[in-house]
Amino acid sequence: MGFFIFLIIAFFIIKSIFFSGGSGSSEGHSHQGTSNGSTYYPAGQFETGFYIEQIHVYAKGPVFTYDTPTIKDECFYVFGEGELQISNSTGELKIALKKIGDNRIVPMHFYINGSYHPVIDRYGNTYAGIDYTTVSVGRTAAALLNELEASLVDQHLYNRTCLFLKELLVFNMLVKRKIITSYSNHYITVSNADISTFYQTFDKLSEQAFNLMDKYITEGTGEMREDYISELLKILELPTDTRDLNVIRNQYKQLAKKYHPDRNKGTEETMKKINVAYEEICAYLKAS
Repeated sequence: MGFFIFLIIAFFIIKSIFFSGGSGSSEGHSHQGTSNGSTYYPAGQFETGFYIEQIHVYAKGPVFTYDTPTIKDECFYVFGEGELQISNSTGELKIALKKIGDNRIVPMHFYINGSYHPVIDRYGNTYAGIDYTTVSVGRTAAALLNELEASLVDQHLYNRTCLFLKELLVFNMLVKRKIITSYSNHYITVSNADISTFYQTFDKLSEQAFNLMDKYITEGTGEMREDYISELLKILELPTDTRDLNVIRNQYKQLAKKYHPDRNKGTEETMKKINVAYEEICAYLKAS
């Protein structure tokens, strides 16, 4: 929770800097509507490189800023394939980005000060595939931020990276929900049905993205996450290697009867722990 609060505060501080004349190189922008959706064009871009003088951070890569439909002076980011570089005098981060089959943009690997780091899959393990469809942007973002913090970069570079990763998560959520129906480095098309509520939806998804990053940073990855899941399974009185959702679901129903506050000698606190453990494990096994 502490990290989430920090991210929220950092986001609004950074937003005042980056979204007020500091959103990359400026371009002309406009939009045109059709029966299927409205097409919008970038207000700015980082493709040719942009130095944010206020905090001395340089950013370059396939990232494009757009004005939020119907809301003046509010922006969001759209991503493309290529290498995103974020750097200053305290460190350098490079993220290789790829567009996959479902139209999301996901990282393939990243470098911090020249040191290679793999991405993380939806199960919290190092990704070992070839098409990147099971790469988790949220879990990779958490791993990247942990590595970045361990590299002792300054707060400006760390905060800037947080903002890019949050925006990447939100962009993919908009694509996955078909609110953004198509895009390239030169335009996006937004569903007509979602234009009037775009800002409200973006705001909600931003909060979800922050929560997701906070959750994965707290849980950790790989062995740390397995330890965490094992503890949750113990609360459900199951073997720590249980991964069958049907088994977990049936056990949860049995425990709900056994420990219900209105039955036997159950307490609200015990039932609360069981509910939280069940929800967390289900979320882990269904994670995308």
